[in-house]
Amino acid sequence: MYFLLPLYTLLFLGAAQKYRTDWPTALQLCLSMGIMLCWMVLGGIFLCQNQWLNSSSVLIWMALGAILACLYQMPKISKEMMLSKTNGIALILLPYFIMSAVPPWYRDSLTYHLSLPQLWASHGGYVATDEIIFSYFPQGWQSALSCFYALGAPHNPRLLVPWIVGASAFGVVGLTQIFSRDKQKQFWISGALFLLIPTVLEFGSSCYVLAPLLLFSTLAFAFHKSQDLSGLIICSACLASLKYSGLILIVLLGLSLLPEYRKGLKYLIWTALFGSFFYLKNIVLKGNPVFPLAYDIFGGEGWDSWRAWGYEQTLNNYGEGRSFYDYLVLPFKVGITQDLNYHFQGSLGPSILIVWMAAVYRSFRKEPYLLWILIGWPVIWSTQVQQIRFLLPFIPLVLALGVNQLRFKHLAMLLTASIFWSFSPTKELWNRQKTSTFISGEITDAEFLSQKLPENYPMYQRCLELNVNKVWLVWMRGYTYYLPMKYRVDSVFGAWRFEQLLEYDSEHILNTLRENQFDHILINHRFFLVDDNADTSEGRTKNLQKRFEELIRLKILKPVEQHGPIILYEVNLSL
Repeated sequence: MYFLLPLYTLLFLGAAQKYRTDWPTALQLCLSMGIMLCWMVLGGIFLCQNQWLNSSSVLIWMALGAILACLYQMPKISKEMMLSKTNGIALILLPYFIMSAVPPWYRDSLTYHLSLPQLWASHGGYVATDEIIFSYFPQGWQSALSCFYALGAPHNPRLLVPWIVGASAFGVVGLTQIFSRDKQKQFWISGALFLLIPTVLEFGSSCYVLAPLLLFSTLAFAFHKSQDLSGLIICSACLASLKYSGLILIVLLGLSLLPEYRKGLKYLIWTALFGSFFYLKNIVLKGNPVFPLAYDIFGGEGWDSWRAWGYEQTLNNYGEGRSFYDYLVLPFKVGITQDLNYHFQGSLGPSILIVWMAAVYRSFRKEPYLLWILIGWPVIWSTQVQQIRFLLPFIPLVLALGVNQLRFKHLAMLLTASIFWSFSPTKELWNRQKTSTFISGEITDAEFLSQKLPENYPMYQRCLELNVNKVWLVWMRGYTYYLPMKYRVDSVFGAWRFEQLLEYDSEHILNTLRENQFDHILINHRFFLVDDNADTSEGRTKNLQKRFEELIRLKILKPVEQHGPIILYEVNLSL
């Protein structure tokens, strides 16, 4: 499963050699390669021990990357350009590194982006999960992250992400230069605008898959413009291996190659060949290449129409509605939102909206084949999950084209506006994750996690103290990263299998728990069997409540610990 690391390194080496005369692209590629190599070399040294990270070491890491890039490209980069432009982008990157220093606490990191790599690393390779739904998503990012758990401190993978985002920013600069004939243009502004997008900062300092998705989409656009089909195929295969939405970008790239029919067909065939591993695995295991999505088309073993409908409704609740008026005002609302927590769950900024309009105008005049991406991607996004982070993979192309279309005085105004625009959501995120308090040492890891995960972390620690062997998590949100023991969890609907078990008699329930070696059950009663939320049929919730009360009365389940609405039950296996 560790084949991805040398594959990425070889890709960066080959592409850097090809684009030696293009300093931003070469800088991006060499920086990315250097990050991988640095992590490998420093993995067994004291730098990767617990509590090694501080503000000084952050600056050292940034210097290492800059020195590596300078050594490779110094003859090609003027002193003025390196000092003013590269250091300007590096300065914007500084908050990324500082904010990535806190322990992981974001939902997707705790449910699968970090919990799955941790599981695989602890077993020395891939192991099947107890039906964690997210384990059927493309696992390219998780596979790569699993390597870094062997290198020291448990939060090392999160520290990799700012480097990848930095590499993407330099890649955006390089992409902007590739699309330009004016070698004196201020290309660096595109990289700065990219890093000032609040949602890029939010997920560029966590461990979300967005960072590598942005990196490989940037590279794909560069190879596409350079008519390098082999590079485009490799990057597209990586996109497919990172996230289902990568498939949409592949289709749009394929459509943009339609004028060259044979090249487009070759691209799609070879991309399908190299990027199909996780989809073939799903076909073998579930009969559905994009499980658990598209259930109405492909079905899927272990899934059903009710959960498929419920999952779809959950995803559709993000963003605006789906009426004609909602679609009409959608671009405006996407441009002005600053809310990172609800609604679109992200912020793009009005500057990016203006740059997008400039990019569409330029593409219409000079590169009409790119309209498939510039218009097709946001249109498809608007009909799917309307979260800002899912909109971002086409932004590198938007910036590359839009910055080339606008004059410097307009770009300076947009850059200034972006700085002011990003301040509020950045401050909100900084305070929300208690960055200053944690960096200053005022709170420990345990105190930080108890505050950020009050319904999970304290009881997980209590489970460790009680030497729990295997626990069934019911409505615990799937946050398993900080639970180093055997467990069962329902990732999407947090009590599905436990509610199914409650439909049987008490003897069958006890035998099932005994056979599966569950000695404890941890339940969040804030969501468990309330407001008829288990009513897949009329009266089902009330019937399950009676069965659960019977388990308590018969002392099959015994409450042993409570923290707010969270109760830990011990299973009486001696009955």
